[in-house]
Amino acid sequence: MAKTLLVLRHGKAEPAESVDKADFDRVLTERGESNSLVMGDFISRKGMKPDLIISSIAARALGTARNVASRCGNPEMDENEHMYGAYSADMLDMIMALDDSYDTVLLVGHNPALENLVDELTDSYDTVLKTCSLAILKTTKKSWSEIMHGDFKVIAIQNPRDLDPTP
Repeated sequence: MAKTLLVLRHGKAEPAESVDKADFDRVLTERGESNSLVMGDFISRKGMKPDLIISSIAARALGTARNVASRCGNPEMDENEHMYGAYSADMLDMIMALDDSYDTVLLVGHNPALENLVDELTDSYDTVLKTCSLAILKTTKKSWSEIMHGDFKVIAIQNPRDLDPTP
């Protein structure tokens, strides 16, 4: 079966300069919480429930991933320590190592790596992922291990502010 990759930037987090926390420990703001639930509802309504969620273990990414998961039937989750600070090449390696039983996978992480990953997978170099924005990518490849640069098409980039907040 063809593969779908959902790429979600974490929701709005506490500003780094106004909290006495390490970047890794910054949590979602009220808006970040709300937007991540809205995106989870959107993913669910559109029939794109992921078989697997791979999330950075930074607090803001995990909060986003868990909120989305709660609206998508709580799929399997990989809280992946390598996603925080990963480069797009590292993420591509993770994607290529996925089991082919997963047809739809959601990555939750950080910029600039996520934007770079989308650019590389789609051969487009203008991707902008604002907080809690979702890139929906599809490929005709049937195996994750076959994925190469340019193999995906961008179906949509969805911003939570453009969605109705009621499920």
